[in-house]
Amino acid sequence: KELSLAYRPRTKIIDTSAELFQEAKGLEQWADIRNMQEASRVIDILTQYQIESTKEVKPAAISASMHRAKLVEELNHLQKDIASISETIEALRVFQKYRPIMQQMKNLPDRKKKGFAEKFSNELEKYREAGTKLKAAYPDGKVPSEENLIKKRNEMIQQRDKSNSEYKAVNSELKDIDYARQAIDDYLKTQDVSQEQKRKKGDLE
Repeated sequence: KELSLAYRPRTKIIDTSAELFQEAKGLEQWADIRNMQEASRVIDILTQYQIESTKEVKPAAISASMHRAKLVEELNHLQKDIASISETIEALRVFQKYRPIMQQMKNLPDRKKKGFAEKFSNELEKYREAGTKLKAAYPDGKVPSEENLIKKRNEMIQQRDKSNSEYKAVNSELKDIDYARQAIDDYLKTQDVSQEQKRKKGDLE
């Protein structure tokens, strides 16, 4: 099934088939000049993106649209992974910060553990919560070092920035090609109507 493009940008093509233009030749000539200028802009767009014929415009727009959708999906995944690894880094920092307190409690005689646990209940709770998060992220217990996690996150951020730049370029390309596509359609419709009006006028004469 062929993909369709629902987006229809407004172009600067002037419809000269209206009665106003038919009654005022000077106005019609002005509109024709403006339309030719717009046609020149469309040609520049097609040349920029190496589109060699009007038949290639719609496939090019669909291809750019699919590329953009793929990049959006990739960016969403990257952002989710970056947020996840950031949470893991924070959990690891909390775990390491309060680990000495847990170790200290374990080394105490049983009769002193209760009082110690009450005194450091807040710190020990944070330690356990961080440990739970790390266990969920790494069930095998092999948690990477903070240095390696930060390195991995930085790589993800670089990839996100690269993909984001690519997205902006593709989005700009799609807007240009979509505009060219719609301008061509509008111009051809205007020409078809104009030719039909001239034919009918000739028949009447």
